[in-house]
Amino acid sequence: MKISNDHLNEILERARSAPTPDNVQQWRFHLHGETLFVEHQESLANHPLNPANLTSVLTLGCMLEAIKIAATHFGLVTEVQLDRFPAGENEVWAKINFVGGEAPLDELFSALEHRTTDRRLFRKGFEKLPVQKLKLLSDSRAEIHLAPVSRDLVDYIVNTEDFLPKHPGALPAVLKWVRFSLSSARRTGDGLSWHNMGVKFWELPVIKLIQSFPGIVTILRPGLLPPHRARTRAQVASSAAVIAVSIPYRAGAVPSIAPIDIVQAGRTMFRAWLELTKAGFAVQPLSLSSLPIYYDRSNQLDDFFTSQKALIRNGEKLLRDELGISLDRLPVWMFRTGLGEPLPEHLRTFRRPFDLRQS
Repeated sequence: MKISNDHLNEILERARSAPTPDNVQQWRFHLHGETLFVEHQESLANHPLNPANLTSVLTLGCMLEAIKIAATHFGLVTEVQLDRFPAGENEVWAKINFVGGEAPLDELFSALEHRTTDRRLFRKGFEKLPVQKLKLLSDSRAEIHLAPVSRDLVDYIVNTEDFLPKHPGALPAVLKWVRFSLSSARRTGDGLSWHNMGVKFWELPVIKLIQSFPGIVTILRPGLLPPHRARTRAQVASSAAVIAVSIPYRAGAVPSIAPIDIVQAGRTMFRAWLELTKAGFAVQPLSLSSLPIYYDRSNQLDDFFTSQKALIRNGEKLLRDELGISLDRLPVWMFRTGLGEPLPEHLRTFRRPFDLRQS
């Protein structure tokens, strides 16, 4: 059916809540006739932590689920056709058609506007987690796993989150998106507020220095690691649980990772995030503790991550043991959660209106 401009704009407004790496918002849309084409902007997505666009495929699932949920506000159902995921600027990755009817309002609709990343310390609260609702999200393609934070998990997460300052290109790629004032965050509508990164105000000159001279990270690295490790350890130790999503996997020389399963993992993890938001829990992705496992099994490790393969493989085994992930499944994404208060405005990320063309 032909969707009205007002309804489509409202749906995309709500769908802006879907997460993207560093809040780069690499999606643009083209409404052609009755079909909404979802395009991937390669120039925005190019990042050391997005090899072969693997992370973009995961976050595509988040965005598609956000659109699906938002469409139920108007009684609409979404029918999605996935295309290949090629490299290149503005390549079509998905096509969406809206079907009218009496689709009930999704119970997670109200959580869309409140979903955010929170890097503050949490207030634990494992006993209050909506465990049953989270487990009901699992299916054959994407399964949710959760466990309290153990000492071994804390140590592993601290060691892997060190990848950010240790990787030769990752930290400058992240820090270029830091916004230093509320006005600049509002004006750009993208990037990360420094207030929500857990850094102290006296660290801001270092961030600005790295933005201007990325190569200086090599010189500064010994001083960057101790506060980064201490911050990560405190964050994880304050959490109620870690939550991971897994997909079907068959070990062997040729990896058996289906792109449709990665998209479904993103959709399922996004719903878990909204369930937690609705229940009063805060969430922070632990991408560097999970995504390299996915990169490894997809044969997409760069030279730096290849040098860390022993830690990555040991971490995969730890996650299987701690979260009960079987050998025929692969953990691909993980976050920490705990009770938290709503983020004040100056800590939230702002988002641009989606780039929408019509023809």
